Amino acid sequence: MDTNSKAIAKRHDRDLSRRPRRLRTIAEKRRIVEDTLEPGASVSVAAQAHDVYTDEINAPVVPSRGR
Repeated sequence: MDTNSKAIAKRHDRDLSRRPRRLRTIAEKRRIVEDTLEPGASVSVAAQAHDVYTDEINAPVVPSRGR
């Protein structure tokens, strides 16, 4: 375990630099996912438009009708 006060201070500063957790309504979440389902849509562009990380968007899996 690191007891060096400078190392502890650095870790503490890094934790403060995170963005605050944002709670979204179901309607907001639905809109973000709907934006990714549009023809030609990019998950990356939708994520940037809604100020979220790309890996936070989980679109529902729609089974193909051909099977």
